[in-house]
Amino acid sequence: MPPLSSLLLFSLFHLLHHSTTTTSAPPITAIYVLGDSTVDPGNNNFLPATFKANHYPYGIDFPGRVPTGRFCDGLIAPDYMAGLLGLKEAIPPYLDPAVTDRDLLTGGGSGLDDLTLKVTRALDLTTQIAYIKEALNRMERTVGREKGTWTVQNAMFLISVGTNDMVINYFDLPTRALQCSPSGYSDFLLYRLRSTIRVRHSHLGNNLIYTHTHTYIYIYPHMSVYSKIFVEH
Repeated sequence: MPPLSSLLLFSLFHLLHHSTTTTSAPPITAIYVLGDSTVDPGNNNFLPATFKANHYPYGIDFPGRVPTGRFCDGLIAPDYMAGLLGLKEAIPPYLDPAVTDRDLLTGGGSGLDDLTLKVTRALDLTTQIAYIKEALNRMERTVGREKGTWTVQNAMFLISVGTNDMVINYFDLPTRALQCSPSGYSDFLLYRLRSTIRVRHSHLGNNLIYTHTHTYIYIYPHMSVYSKIFVEH
């Protein structure tokens, strides 16, 4: 089976190629991002979240060299996707009061395990999906119901979850590691995701890309530091 990252890249390439070469298909109208800190454009700045990225050295490669709340030196993957689609250069955080109803026409940007949410105090996926309905209502007030609904139905939805759950509940605070294997915990997270999307699917559009990220794809800086401390002592 090909790795999930390859499947994600293939899905994205196919979707972008299809949207630009098939004249009969509607264009990708917007990109909406749901998930954890790997795709957060800065919503945590407006939450009492435990972890923040609104300080140096975050943002040193971002235009203007400012920390935006992205857990990254510069742009994150959804920003590049929006750029490739010709929508905007960077995804705005939905919770930013400066985001207008018209901003939502081109898109705006947790954890699945309840234990993760208790530690991080982040938004759960159900709440994030509910914000899609709220965003639609805001757009309808500005451009009307027909265009607002058309925008959401033909938007790209990117859901990226699993990293915070694995890092916090399986490695940092190994609560779940005492209860199940890594594959078993992964199955649990996938079940939670499937259940959430099944209940809330009517709020999402037709173009859905999902990536379930695990920590072995990359290493968090703090995990690297802690591992060295444990080895030295």
